[in-house]
This record gives sequence, structure tokens and C-alpha cells, in this order.
Amino acid sequence: NEQIHTHLLHYYYSLIFMINLRLLRSLNGVKDRNGSHLLERKERMKTVNNSLMKFNDRNIHSHIKRQGRNQITKSDGRVLSIGDKDSIEKSFSEEEVLRFSEMSLDNNPIHVDKEKAALGPFGKRIVHGYLFSSLISGVLGTKTPGIGSIYRSQEIKFNSPIYLEELVTCKVSLIHIHAKLPLLTFSTELWVNRMSKEILAAEGKAAVLIEEEKGKPSSDQ
Repeated sequence: NEQIHTHLLHYYYSLIFMINLRLLRSLNGVKDRNGSHLLERKERMKTVNNSLMKFNDRNIHSHIKRQGRNQITKSDGRVLSIGDKDSIEKSFSEEEVLRFSEMSLDNNPIHVDKEKAALGPFGKRIVHGYLFSSLISGVLGTKTPGIGSIYRSQEIKFNSPIYLEELVTCKVSLIHIHAKLPLLTFSTELWVNRMSKEILAAEGKAAVLIEEEKGKPSSDQ
């Protein structure tokens, strides 16, 4: 399992690198609305990307053991501080579970077959773990840190199943800001209220890259 995990992460990093490379190439010579060249942004992105590529699959979260910053300012002027929190809520219907099963090729009966799932360990169908945990991406990408964020990595542990139509609450909290890189670490939690009891269905940490305000630190330690 560890070997498979390592291969998947290496593939992920390679994919991110190629996407960034194509983006950088596309920016070469392009002008923004004011007619100024975007070469400066290109160079900044290249510097940050090269620094981040120094992290391997075993130490992507190890930087949180080092002393970081208390605040960071995004390129849109928004200030993010340690302790910032955000959340979203969503339930997952039978149609959504079936569509995800088709897209992910995970047609395990425990997700898609009502009769077979009834004989399984949970007594009925459950939502795919990576379907309900995708709410983490929703919070990070649209709320905090918000638009322009790049989901860098995710550690996650699943504690409890989520059943169809249960309301899931995804909560994130900013716990570390890299001392020099625009790299943020969030605690991530997915909760469900079942029979008037709050249950932590999944928990972990996410590393997120943002574009920092011009003039702020952006090189590796």
C-alpha cells in the first residue's frame, strides 16, 4: 500500500508540474487588460513551483513543524491569519452517488446495490469516501483560501461511513503558514449529525498553494 501511495503521489506531482509548465508557456508574451506583460508573474510562479518541487511525498506536511508566519496576504489583498475557519454543507443523493460511481469506476455494491449493501457491514448503501471528502476542495477552492488556490496535497483518515442523504459539514481551519513560501496547511474535518449526535466522519490535513501579494516572500528556506 505504501508503494502504491508513493507512486500515486509521484504521478500527482508530475501532473501538477506539467500543468504549471503549460500555464507558464501560455503566459509568455500574453498581456493583461492594462496591456502590461505577465512575465513577472510567470517568473514568480516558476520560482514558487521550483521550490515546492523540493518537497517529496514524505515531507509535504513536515514544514508545519517549523516556525511559520501568523498572516499572509493574497494577491487580491485578502489577509489570511492562523485560526481562520470556514465550512460548507451538503448531502449526497442516490443519483449523485451513482454518477460518481460511473465516473470513478468504483461500482462496489456497498455504494450502488441496495439489496447487497443491506447484507454488508453497514446495513445499507454508503457514500464513496472520496465523494463526500471532495467537499474539502469546495471549501478551499471557493471560500478559504478561495479563488486561485491550488490544492497541493491531502492527508485523510475515514472514521465513519456517510449514508445517502445525510447532511455532511466540512470544516477547515488554517493551522500553519510557511515562513517563506505561499504554502498554507489546513486541518480538515467532515462531520455528520446522526441521531442527534455529532460524528467526525473523516479528518486530516491539506496543503494549499496561493498566489501571494507582490513584494512578499516567495523563496524556499
